[in-house]
Amino acid sequence: MKKINFLFGKILLILFISLVSSFAFAQIKTKIPDATSKISLQPDLIGLCDGATVVVPIYLTANNVKGMSFVIDYDHNVLTPAPDTIPFVYPGFEVTALNYHYPGMPNTTVVQIIKSGWVGTDFDNTKVVELGFIYHKIPSADGPIHLRRSADDAWPFCEVVDPLGNDIVINIFEDNSISGNYLPTAVLSGTVITCAGEPVDLNVALTGAAPWVVTYTDGTTPHTVTIPSSPNTISVSPTVNSIYTITNVTDANLCSNVGTGTGTVTVNPLLPVSVSIVADVNPVCESTLVTFTATPTNGGTLPVYQWKVNGIDVGTGGDTYAFVPFNNDVVTVVLTSNAVCPTGNPATSAPITMTVNPFLPVSVSIAPDANPVC
Repeated sequence: MKKINFLFGKILLILFISLVSSFAFAQIKTKIPDATSKISLQPDLIGLCDGATVVVPIYLTANNVKGMSFVIDYDHNVLTPAPDTIPFVYPGFEVTALNYHYPGMPNTTVVQIIKSGWVGTDFDNTKVVELGFIYHKIPSADGPIHLRRSADDAWPFCEVVDPLGNDIVINIFEDNSISGNYLPTAVLSGTVITCAGEPVDLNVALTGAAPWVVTYTDGTTPHTVTIPSSPNTISVSPTVNSIYTITNVTDANLCSNVGTGTGTVTVNPLLPVSVSIVADVNPVCESTLVTFTATPTNGGTLPVYQWKVNGIDVGTGGDTYAFVPFNNDVVTVVLTSNAVCPTGNPATSAPITMTVNPFLPVSVSIAPDANPVC
């Protein structure tokens, strides 16, 4: 009887365990409805410059990922794959650019990202991959564009499993808005003849967002100026013949470019102006006509002379002047040169002070050695 009771109890225990196990198994196979996952291409990329490299990080939030295969599309007129491979955070990804265009989206190209073989991997807003593109600002896409999930649901997007082994679908997708600006331009022009060290203006026309920071050079020394509006001018003061170019222009959008055009400045040397005078005779007797002659240095082709006697203007503008001086008369001349790039113009000569001697009465007397005589 004890054996029977023991066997019966054992059977009841087995049945109880089986019942509990069946109930637990049924609970395990029940899908958890709150399981979620998310793909994010945030943050937005704004204020880009034409030709800039765009690095798009892709973040995944999910539980027990067992593999990944998803696609994004992009406008290949605006974005083209960067020439250098952007390193992946997780090794072993396969990234494939496919020549597939969606209906109604003729300028889009698909990038498929595949990673398989994971077992129970968790992600918490983790950057799993980075994609590199070159941004192109074009008139037909002046508004923001978006890197987004493919519009074709036939593509597997991302395969993940919930904590109980059930397949779930990525149900949150944050796309990435991309916008930017054209590169600024700066065109330098002007052909100028000037004197050494004298400031002259070269013309500059700019596009982009004001103000602009412009770096220009004569081939030797760079200079940087801020230009508030366009068109405008750049002031230069060369001492030798110079050709100027713009090596960089940066606008208010912080986009930079190389300028075009040249500004040519021909520099004439500085010519010191001076004049000297001589009198044909000095000292002289009173009432004597004296001729003064001026000798110019860098007087140009049409020099003008202003003679002065004791500070009073005299003469007719020629390089000679004649008059009858009085004693201590002071004679000078002022030369105005028409030479190119004169300095010290007009120039005044050193003075000549006249010495005029008066006439001396001439007389003679005689006396005999004896008078009367025998």
